[in-house]
Amino acid sequence: MLRTALLSLILFAALSSSSTSIIRKRISRRQIDPQYCHAIKGFACKCSYYRVTCTNDLQLPSPIKIFDHEKQKYQSVELIITAPCDIDVDDRTFEPIKELYKRNADNVEFRIKFERYTALHLSSPGIFNRVFPDSLPANARKHLVRLMQKTIHFVYSFIFRH
Repeated sequence: MLRTALLSLILFAALSSSSTSIIRKRISRRQIDPQYCHAIKGFACKCSYYRVTCTNDLQLPSPIKIFDHEKQKYQSVELIITAPCDIDVDDRTFEPIKELYKRNADNVEFRIKFERYTALHLSSPGIFNRVFPDSLPANARKHLVRLMQKTIHFVYSFIFRH
């Protein structure tokens, strides 16, 4: 009888520690997987602890609006613009993106992908440099990746270092 009780206790302890491990894995997986969030007005967004990815298939607002509860949370921002229309981008369009970045990030990334547009009008070549915060540490690395897809797929990648 004592032997049965001891074996039952050992079996119970082994099963409870393995189930605790499974629960921890599920919780950590949920924290890593992107969840739907509201970061930019008019965009459908998914957020993780590291990156916010937002998609817009309507007219691109200029400038875009960042919701207060998502400011200063991410190291990487990705925008996917899939509007099948003319897209006009001026110096102010993407400037509010800088509000999404963490203040003390040492490595920030901005990825933008244009798809299915009929015409893309950029007011100046340096408009994407304005998406990075002015207050980053001096040794911070900035990455900008622009992907434009119409009939032919073009990839532009720039790395800026202080």
